[in-house]
Amino acid sequence: MSEAQNYSGCNQPTKEMVESYPMITGTPITESPDYDPLHFWQNRDPRFTSTIAYNGCKWELSGKKDRIQWTYQGHSTLNPSSSGFYCRKAINVSYTPYYTERSSTDWIEIRFTEVLMNYAECAAENGKSDEAYEVLKRIRQRAGIEAGSNGMYGLKANMSHDEMIAAIMLERKIEFAYEGKRYWDLRRRRMFASEMNGTRRHGLLPKLKISPVEFDKIKDNIDIDKDYTTYFKDSVVVLDQKYEINFQNNYYFYAIPNKHLETNSKLEQTQDWDNGTFNPYE
Repeated sequence: MSEAQNYSGCNQPTKEMVESYPMITGTPITESPDYDPLHFWQNRDPRFTSTIAYNGCKWELSGKKDRIQWTYQGHSTLNPSSSGFYCRKAINVSYTPYYTERSSTDWIEIRFTEVLMNYAECAAENGKSDEAYEVLKRIRQRAGIEAGSNGMYGLKANMSHDEMIAAIMLERKIEFAYEGKRYWDLRRRRMFASEMNGTRRHGLLPKLKISPVEFDKIKDNIDIDKDYTTYFKDSVVVLDQKYEINFQNNYYFYAIPNKHLETNSKLEQTQDWDNGTFNPYE
């Protein structure tokens, strides 16, 4: 990352995360005839643009007007993105590289949108789908997704209980991306096995089709919406090189440290940990 000093690009969105965002119509990319995988940033949910920095996007870091963020291979030698993407959340674009190491951001534990999403999840679990629908519509309207002729903001009508919960969890994934919520959502609903296990995460690394020297001469005048494939070819790369994701069932509840067990003989170890007998559900 050229506009940083020592620390940069810690949150690097994966290809899977990028593909989670729907179109501006609210329709998933897998169901939209308007989705173009070669120009994946076009006509997407506005939260995509607010969250994801991709090759050739405008990102005015250090207060530089009309600055373009490039992520193609070989562009940056300072912590380059291994996935081809950077996260734009919680970034003060006016900071120069000097302040990126010497600044801080107040942590937001909860915001009103999460209060609404919590309410929607409770409503869905209690069979009040109309109330859950209303929350999802409000959030999507605020995000800038188009209502559509049916006023559903891309949501499927007449969803079953399981479909509604899945829609809520996806909305949480998108709305709260890189806010420290997703891991706990997957854990509290025991979704790791269905959502993550047996998979590997991927990146989308752009490669130049011409020499870097020649590209430097013209890069400030390129319209990526028209000329992207003229100058770049994106390659899918595997980020989890060694292992597939394999979240074990006993990880859902922590083990009790041995020092506590040794201090109190009445404590029982959690089930599935070192002959544990304590059932957290009882």
